[in-house]
Amino acid sequence: MLKKLMTLTALTATLSACDFVQRAEQRAEQGDRLYRAAMDDYRAGRLDAALKGFEKAAEKDPANASARFQLACLLQDSRRDFVGAYCAYREYLLQQPSSDKAKLAKDRLVACEREVAKELAEKYSLAKAGVLLEEAEALRKSLKEAEAKAAAAESAQADSKRRIDELE
Repeated sequence: MLKKLMTLTALTATLSACDFVQRAEQRAEQGDRLYRAAMDDYRAGRLDAALKGFEKAAEKDPANASARFQLACLLQDSRRDFVGAYCAYREYLLQQPSSDKAKLAKDRLVACEREVAKELAEKYSLAKAGVLLEEAEALRKSLKEAEAKAAAAESAQADSKRRIDELE
């Protein structure tokens, strides 16, 4: 029992240390001069300046996940740049896969994927893409059936040839 209690205590201490390190990193990222200036611009409603500020902060320190997350949100919400936002969210998730904002980033990433798909469908007149996909699936199914029949016919032919050779 004592051994289990010590193990549990050690595990709790380790997790607390990890959380403490992650919070310290986040405080350091958000304490960066460029990040603070970008947040000030964002709060003041100067979205273009904030966007440029977060881009500079992420460029200066590529490991600044906080700047990357804010950049992604601004790209998605104000610029409607879903490809740029997608890339920024992916970078954020690579850097902070288990952060408190990871689920939100994943959800926003999916939203960006949908918007890009919708834009591509509109741009290339793929309104009937669903119908085309259904047709392609039906063709794949019939191709598999035809391949199965061909394999069965080849097998029957080989059996017949073997039988003919035996009879000769």
